[in-house]
Amino acid sequence: MRNHRHTLIAEDGTRIAWDVAGGPAAPKGPTAPPLLLCNGLITNTIFWRELLPDLEARHRVITWDLKGHGDSGPARSAGGATIEAAAGDALAVLDAAGESEAIVIGYSMGCQVAAAMHRRAPTRVRGLGFVLGPVGPVFGTAFGPFGPVLGAVTRATHPRALMALLHTLSRVGAPPFGHWAASRLGLIGPTMAPDDLEGILAHWRQLHGPTVRRLALDAGTFDARPHLAEVRVPTLILCGDRDVFAPPAKVALPMRAAMPHASFVRLPHGTHSSTLEHTDDVRAALLEFLAGIDARPR
Repeated sequence: MRNHRHTLIAEDGTRIAWDVAGGPAAPKGPTAPPLLLCNGLITNTIFWRELLPDLEARHRVITWDLKGHGDSGPARSAGGATIEAAAGDALAVLDAAGESEAIVIGYSMGCQVAAAMHRRAPTRVRGLGFVLGPVGPVFGTAFGPFGPVLGAVTRATHPRALMALLHTLSRVGAPPFGHWAASRLGLIGPTMAPDDLEGILAHWRQLHGPTVRRLALDAGTFDARPHLAEVRVPTLILCGDRDVFAPPAKVALPMRAAMPHASFVRLPHGTHSSTLEHTDDVRAALLEFLAGIDARPR
């Protein structure tokens, strides 16, 4: 997990933590475009950490934390905890980093944020990467028939109760029992390293319940699927056949149909935590996609 060294103040007054690293010391030819990485709900940069060294070897990589997550502060208003507000936060991070444009790569709910960024400011998005996540309502696709139930429970649960639940899960979910139980339920794969799981659970104890709940509910209604047909920048769709949060049949395959020009990578063994578990496959897909953008004139 990266400790973010920089902060900015979002439109609603929330402190947003961000960082930048990497980029070739002596680039040959045109400079590779910067990358902006967008995290998912209840996640932080731990999901990128195995990929960062290779990405930073060629690109300037900008990371940031959603409101109520990691090093960022709680949302100061209900309107500040939405996907559209998060897209605005991401654009503010680009401004703070001194970048006019970037390749935007989202993981999980971060795919919604990336899509919202492109819809709001298409000239600032050089390319799009949708990694293991939807651009439509999450509760309609995650966990099969249990997704709508999860959405209803989230709406009915008080933020303090939701936070208490996450804190409880973060403790009972510790290895080895938590690793076994989560892999049996399909929430993670059997190959996730115990220290990665412990890092994820430790982050859960830092989350701000009201902000997380508002973001989750907004992610349950946000829908950028109609916008996909308007995307003209290079795009990568990466999915995993064992991903219960974003199953390909409901998420990635319809996205691919709407974007026939997009690069498409499907991992037969892929889980929702494939950025940590199947890093070689994800790394190869990202580097091939990014190399194609580097060689392509703007």
